[in-house]
Amino acid sequence: MRKTLLSASLFAAAFGLMPVAHAASPAVRFNAIEYQYADSDRVAQAQAALGDSIPAGTPLVTAEAVLSDAGARCHVSRHDANTVQCLYHEMSAADESFDDIRWTTRLSVSDGAVTAVSVSRYLDRHGN
Repeated sequence: MRKTLLSASLFAAAFGLMPVAHAASPAVRFNAIEYQYADSDRVAQAQAALGDSIPAGTPLVTAEAVLSDAGARCHVSRHDANTVQCLYHEMSAADESFDDIRWTTRLSVSDGAVTAVSVSRYLDRHGN
């Protein structure tokens, strides 16, 4: 019986059926920020939300989980092993134009913990 429960738990954990523990933080979603705030406020709102969710000292694993929940994918920078870059990409169509929207979050890391968070947004508009 114990072996069966252990096997079921391992299976559930391996396939993401059990919740992963990370710091309780307000849910940050890049797509929500994209549509809830005016152009001039988006980056500031994202910076504030991520700064609250990923304060200095946050373990890198936790920060990556927060950003994954926000819709981003993270990887170590090719240019600096102490920087993790997380990207969120979205395409949007409106008013006969097509927007290519890219959010980049850079995590500065030391000894497995985040020391700083920076956020940038790039918009490439195609069409009118």
